[in-house]
Amino acid sequence: MAVRDAETAEARKIRVNVPLDEAVAGMSEGATLRFRARLMPPAGPMLPGGYDFARAAWFQGLSATGSLIGEIEVVEASQSDNGIAKVQRALSGHVRGELGGAPGSIAAAYLLPLKLLALWPALALRVRLLIVAAGVGALAGIGYTLLTGAKVPTVRSCFAALFVLIALALG
Repeated sequence: MAVRDAETAEARKIRVNVPLDEAVAGMSEGATLRFRARLMPPAGPMLPGGYDFARAAWFQGLSATGSLIGEIEVVEASQSDNGIAKVQRALSGHVRGELGGAPGSIAAAYLLPLKLLALWPALALRVRLLIVAAGVGALAGIGYTLLTGAKVPTVRSCFAALFVLIALALG
């Protein structure tokens, strides 16, 4: 999210965590919002040699991170609400509405590749899409593990997810 500094008129990027139950209609990418937040500098690594969020935030241009205090007001709705992002938000919103909370977010992440693959009739009629979607998830998990440096907790999580996907493929 970009924030304008009132004194210097510079744009700064911050990350604010908003609980799903406090999200409001019209809150999407490109929208102008007004809210109060508690901001802190990005946190450093919890363990020596562990993931350094402060370093990653510096490369992403993040000035601060924080959490929401109070309510959100949508000042101006997004003007770029079209294309695949609109379909993804609608599908994710539907799944989150049915399940709610973190389980809804996880289900939306696994459901999206399956629904996108179903749009390709030649593939949908010849293979089990659940297996292909599981393969996409497995590749994404392996890629994430390699990109993050293959630390022990990430490798352990990747193996657990791969075992679940293998069990899903075997029925």
